[in-house]
Amino acid sequence: MDKNKEPITDPAEMSEVQAIKYAEEFSSLYWAEKKKRQELESAHAELKNLYEELDKLRQKLKAENEFFIEEYKNDQFSGNIVGQSPALKNVLEQIDSIAKRNVTVLIQGETGTGKELLAKEIHQRSLRSHRSIIKVNCGAIPNSLFESEFFGHKKGSFTGAIKDRIGRFQLADEGTLFLDEVGEIPLDLQVKLLRVLQEGQFEQVGDDITKEIDVRIVAATNRDLLEEVKKGTFREDLYYRLNVIPIQAPPLRERTGDIKLLADYFLNQICDQFNIRPIKITDQNIQQLENYDWPGNIRELQSVIQRAVLIHTEGPLQFNIPLRKTLIPSKNKTDNELSTTENLSRKENVKDLDKAALITALEKTNWKIFGPRGAGELLGIPAANLAYRIKKLGLKKPK
Repeated sequence: MDKNKEPITDPAEMSEVQAIKYAEEFSSLYWAEKKKRQELESAHAELKNLYEELDKLRQKLKAENEFFIEEYKNDQFSGNIVGQSPALKNVLEQIDSIAKRNVTVLIQGETGTGKELLAKEIHQRSLRSHRSIIKVNCGAIPNSLFESEFFGHKKGSFTGAIKDRIGRFQLADEGTLFLDEVGEIPLDLQVKLLRVLQEGQFEQVGDDITKEIDVRIVAATNRDLLEEVKKGTFREDLYYRLNVIPIQAPPLRERTGDIKLLADYFLNQICDQFNIRPIKITDQNIQQLENYDWPGNIRELQSVIQRAVLIHTEGPLQFNIPLRKTLIPSKNKTDNELSTTENLSRKENVKDLDKAALITALEKTNWKIFGPRGAGELLGIPAANLAYRIKKLGLKKPK
């Protein structure tokens, strides 16, 4: 319309030609405005979808941060694989040959042999190393929470579900999921795990929307899963789905040549963490360590060195371990059996700790006995036994 002319508002004043022209211009403006409105609505819908996607990514990032913070608290001494023994080299060669292939791996071995480090090594050498490796300790999850831990849940899906929660499978999407102590998974949940492994699909607890994920599974156990299959406590189809590539973690007694390297590694790590001046480990110390069979394997070695460093005052380090090798049964021990053996040894070690050594350990932990970073954990001794010993010696925190 001509902006210099007065607009014609009375249709009676218009000629037929003017009316048609006016209608065409009005129609053009109408459809232009409608198109703009549709474009705005489309942009708004797209922006809403982006915000929803951003919110999902934010929730996932928050869940990942919470996961890694918790992992750091519970795994203060995680590190690199240390050793040059033929047994270890053989395992690392196996890992190198299969790491880049997207296949499921089952790591078997006694407790304390470093199965988690082997799982991390597989992930780091894989094509998924740019993503996270997420750990699930299947032996530490209450039966009622297994499904939520694995697949997540929606708010209000059960008592205590006060907000949406992302499960470990979703956290590990495009990365690696490490199922530690996989033999502890309840039988009724094993079929759901099998479905995820076969189809890459799952539903959150309280939700009927099927989600798809791309996850590589690395599982670990100290149990004989074939024996568990015979007992009926582990599904045979799940066992074969997990046992695509089996890897056997060697016990420390088969890696005697690595003990010095491991001892030096743990010694430096512990001294750095607790701001302790460097302590030299003697040839006699190494001979004593090599002359022991380590039923608790690398984890026990770490604990023994940690305890020796924290109670050390002067002179060479003192290790509270048997002087001669003990008989090792041919069949792998279960966690419960090993825990019993280690606890008995630790009870004897409590008696061996003198007053000065206990005070040294207590001062390093600000007289905290129980819980994480407490004297019990740092000495590798049951906190209840340690508390009894402290009471018997009449030790009290200075005011």
